[in-house]
Amino acid sequence: MLGEEKISGRQAVNLIITTLLSGSIIVTSAIHKQANRDSWLAILLSTALALLAGTVIAALGRRFPDQTIIQYGRQLFGRLPGMALGLLFVVLFLYMSILITRWVTELLITMFMPDTPLVVFAISFVGVCAYGVRHGLDVLARTNDIFLPVALALLFFILISNSPDMKIQNFFPVLEEGVMPVLKGALPQAAILAQSIIMVMLTPFLNKPREVKGVIFRGVITTGLLALLIMVSSISVLGNRTDRTMFVLLLLSRQINIGEVIERVEPFVLLLWLSIGVTS
Repeated sequence: MLGEEKISGRQAVNLIITTLLSGSIIVTSAIHKQANRDSWLAILLSTALALLAGTVIAALGRRFPDQTIIQYGRQLFGRLPGMALGLLFVVLFLYMSILITRWVTELLITMFMPDTPLVVFAISFVGVCAYGVRHGLDVLARTNDIFLPVALALLFFILISNSPDMKIQNFFPVLEEGVMPVLKGALPQAAILAQSIIMVMLTPFLNKPREVKGVIFRGVITTGLLALLIMVSSISVLGNRTDRTMFVLLLLSRQINIGEVIERVEPFVLLLWLSIGVTS
């Protein structure tokens, strides 16, 4: 039974990282359009905001360790408002799933089969995800323990391979246009990191629910650091080209040319996306 399954704090952290990382990669270009070379500051600010939100989520999790927000929402706000809140979260999670499906399928079309209808990839992708969900949270968590290291290894390979082309001058002058662009740029990433709100549904499934605050903080901070590395690499290597496409890692992968032997590694980006997309 799903309700009897438990996952460890480490597995919950990995699930948060996977869920947040997919969105963090996509919004890199959106952040850069707002904050330009100061986008790395926007990442830091958004991470701090997400930690504040995580504190509230953790407090609720500790107060109601054996219930999801759909259950304790009625205790906090009454029957009808609680039901409305639960419905809101269901819609939110559905919307997040639709976004991730859209991102993965658009990448498949962009890279390999531009003439294939998007719905073909979408149905196939959702079918794989549904199969995983059918087997329960524990199976998803253990599958994610395999896929996430693969995704991180590919991510670091892409970033490290681009390091010789990094130009530090792309970061200067700092705050040339003031702090307002940084504030605007922080919003997309803060919205992504706020998806750590999934813990309002996962807390009852932790084998140690009291660890929920540490789980959220580790997940958000780790994802924030990964987003920072991606942004720093994008600004220093691509410069103003960062905001040309939402698939920034695809642009970075096309820059790779190691000894004229290792190049055209775009399939690595696809493998990375599939590794985190299915679980998230």
